[in-house]
Amino acid sequence: MKEVVITADSTCDLPKSIIEKNNIVITPLSILLGEDTFLDGVDVFPANVYEFVARTGTLPKTAAVAPSAYFDLFDKLTKQGKAVVHISLSSAISSSYQNACIAASDFDDVYVVDSKSLCAAMGLIVLKACDFKAKGFDARKIASRRAVGTPTTIAPAVT
Repeated sequence: MKEVVITADSTCDLPKSIIEKNNIVITPLSILLGEDTFLDGVDVFPANVYEFVARTGTLPKTAAVAPSAYFDLFDKLTKQGKAVVHISLSSAISSSYQNACIAASDFDDVYVVDSKSLCAAMGLIVLKACDFKAKGFDARKIASRRAVGTPTTIAPAVT
Protein backbone atom coordinates (compact mmCIF):
# COMPACT_ATOMS: atom_id res chain seq x y z
CA MET A 1 0.00 0.00 0.00
CA LYS A 2 1.26 3.47 -0.90
CA GLU A 3 2.04 6.06 1.73
CA VAL A 4 -0.86 8.53 1.97
CA VAL A 5 -0.35 12.28 2.08
CA ILE A 6 -3.17 14.50 3.32
CA THR A 7 -3.27 17.88 1.60
CA ALA A 8 -5.72 20.71 2.23
CA ASP A 9 -6.53 24.23 1.16
CA SER A 10 -5.26 26.91 3.53
CA THR A 11 -8.84 27.73 4.51
CA CYS A 12 -8.78 24.77 6.92
CA ASP A 13 -7.19 27.24 9.37
CA LEU A 14 -5.29 24.60 11.32
CA PRO A 15 -2.47 25.79 13.59
CA LYS A 16 1.05 25.31 12.27
CA SER A 17 1.83 22.87 15.10
CA ILE A 18 -1.00 20.52 14.05
CA ILE A 19 -0.07 20.82 10.37
CA GLU A 20 3.52 19.87 11.16
CA LYS A 21 2.60 17.08 13.60
CA ASN A 22 0.35 15.42 10.99
CA ASN A 23 2.57 16.20 7.96
CA ILE A 24 -0.33 17.94 6.22
CA VAL A 25 0.59 19.72 3.00
CA ILE A 26 -1.24 23.03 2.65
CA THR A 27 -2.20 24.63 -0.66
CA PRO A 28 -2.49 28.37 -0.10
CA LEU A 29 -5.32 30.41 -1.58
CA SER A 30 -4.49 33.91 -2.78
CA ILE A 31 -5.54 36.85 -0.63
CA LEU A 32 -6.03 40.14 -2.45
CA LEU A 33 -5.47 43.23 -0.34
CA GLY A 34 -6.25 46.12 -2.62
CA GLU A 35 -4.01 45.75 -5.66
CA ASP A 36 -1.59 43.36 -3.94
CA THR A 37 -1.84 39.55 -4.01
CA PHE A 38 -0.43 37.33 -1.26
CA LEU A 39 -0.43 33.60 -0.50
CA ASP A 40 -2.50 32.75 2.57
CA GLY A 41 -0.28 31.55 5.41
CA VAL A 42 2.88 32.06 3.37
CA ASP A 43 3.30 35.81 3.01
CA VAL A 44 0.08 37.10 4.58
CA PHE A 45 -1.46 36.20 7.93
CA PRO A 46 -4.66 37.15 9.79
CA ALA A 47 -2.97 40.07 11.56
CA ASN A 48 -1.99 41.53 8.17
CA VAL A 49 -5.54 41.22 6.91
CA TYR A 50 -7.03 42.84 10.04
CA GLU A 51 -4.54 45.69 9.81
CA PHE A 52 -5.36 46.24 6.13
CA VAL A 53 -9.11 46.37 6.81
CA ALA A 54 -8.64 48.72 9.79
CA ARG A 55 -6.37 51.00 7.74
CA THR A 56 -8.34 51.06 4.48
CA GLY A 57 -11.89 50.03 5.35
CA THR A 58 -11.69 47.65 2.37
CA LEU A 59 -12.48 43.98 2.74
CA PRO A 60 -10.02 41.47 1.29
CA LYS A 61 -10.86 39.19 -1.60
CA THR A 62 -9.66 35.67 -2.25
CA ALA A 63 -8.71 33.74 -5.35
CA ALA A 64 -8.82 29.98 -5.75
CA VAL A 65 -5.74 27.83 -6.13
CA ALA A 66 -5.00 27.43 -9.84
CA PRO A 67 -5.27 23.97 -11.45
CA SER A 68 -1.56 24.20 -12.35
CA ALA A 69 -0.58 24.65 -8.69
CA TYR A 70 -2.58 21.57 -7.72
CA PHE A 71 -1.12 19.65 -10.66
CA ASP A 72 2.44 20.51 -9.64
CA LEU A 73 1.79 19.39 -6.06
CA PHE A 74 0.02 16.16 -7.05
CA ASP A 75 2.73 15.40 -9.62
CA LYS A 76 5.51 15.88 -7.07
CA LEU A 77 3.84 13.64 -4.48
CA THR A 78 2.81 10.86 -6.87
CA LYS A 79 6.31 10.78 -8.40
CA GLN A 80 7.49 10.03 -4.86
CA GLY A 81 5.19 6.99 -4.93
CA LYS A 82 2.58 8.51 -2.62
CA ALA A 83 -1.21 8.57 -2.80
CA VAL A 84 -2.93 11.88 -2.10
CA VAL A 85 -6.16 12.83 -0.34
CA HIS A 86 -6.85 16.52 -0.86
CA ILE A 87 -9.48 18.23 1.31
CA SER A 88 -10.83 21.22 -0.57
CA LEU A 89 -12.67 24.36 0.38
CA SER A 90 -16.41 24.03 -0.26
CA SER A 91 -17.36 23.89 -3.92
CA ALA A 92 -20.33 26.12 -3.08
CA ILE A 93 -18.09 29.12 -2.39
CA SER A 94 -14.92 28.59 -4.42
CA SER A 95 -13.64 27.05 -7.62
CA SER A 96 -10.76 25.46 -5.67
CA TYR A 97 -12.54 22.10 -5.56
CA GLN A 98 -13.15 22.12 -9.32
CA ASN A 99 -9.57 23.21 -9.97
CA ALA A 100 -8.23 20.39 -7.78
CA CYS A 101 -10.47 17.89 -9.61
CA ILE A 102 -9.14 19.07 -12.96
CA ALA A 103 -5.58 18.51 -11.76
CA ALA A 104 -6.42 15.17 -10.08
CA SER A 105 -7.90 13.78 -13.28
CA ASP A 106 -4.35 13.20 -14.56
CA PHE A 107 -3.46 10.87 -11.67
CA ASP A 108 -4.62 7.45 -10.52
CA ASP A 109 -4.02 7.85 -6.79
CA VAL A 110 -5.19 11.38 -6.08
CA TYR A 111 -8.59 11.86 -4.44
CA VAL A 112 -10.19 15.26 -3.96
CA VAL A 113 -12.77 15.67 -1.21
CA ASP A 114 -15.26 18.54 -1.27
CA SER A 115 -15.39 19.51 2.40
CA LYS A 116 -18.60 21.46 1.83
CA SER A 117 -17.30 23.74 4.55
CA LEU A 118 -14.48 26.08 5.50
CA CYS A 119 -12.45 27.20 8.49
CA ALA A 120 -12.88 25.16 11.68
CA ALA A 121 -15.36 22.69 10.17
CA MET A 122 -13.01 22.03 7.27
CA GLY A 123 -10.12 21.67 9.71
CA LEU A 124 -12.04 18.97 11.60
CA ILE A 125 -12.51 17.05 8.34
CA VAL A 126 -8.77 17.31 7.66
CA LEU A 127 -8.01 16.01 11.15
CA LYS A 128 -10.45 13.12 10.69
CA ALA A 129 -8.62 12.21 7.48
CA CYS A 130 -5.33 12.29 9.42
CA ASP A 131 -6.83 9.96 12.06
CA PHE A 132 -7.80 7.45 9.37
CA LYS A 133 -4.37 7.72 7.78
CA ALA A 134 -2.81 6.91 11.18
CA LYS A 135 -5.07 3.85 11.39
CA GLY A 136 -3.63 2.59 8.09
CA PHE A 137 -6.54 3.34 5.75
CA ASP A 138 -5.66 3.67 2.07
CA ALA A 139 -6.30 6.92 0.20
CA ARG A 140 -9.59 5.83 -1.37
CA LYS A 141 -10.98 4.73 1.99
CA ILE A 142 -9.91 7.97 3.66
CA ALA A 143 -11.57 10.00 0.91
CA SER A 144 -14.79 8.04 1.07
CA ARG A 145 -17.88 9.73 2.47
CA ARG A 146 -18.16 7.15 5.23
CA ALA A 147 -14.59 7.54 6.44
CA VAL A 148 -14.43 11.31 6.63
CA GLY A 149 -17.89 11.57 8.18
CA THR A 150 -19.37 14.29 6.03
CA PRO A 151 -21.45 14.26 2.88
CA THR A 152 -18.68 14.73 0.36
CA THR A 153 -17.89 14.28 -3.25
CA ILE A 154 -14.63 12.64 -4.20
CA ALA A 155 -12.69 12.78 -7.42
CA PRO A 156 -11.61 11.31 -9.69
CA ALA A 157 -15.06 9.95 -10.28
CA VAL A 158 -16.01 8.46 -13.61
CA THR A 159 -19.73 8.44 -14.31
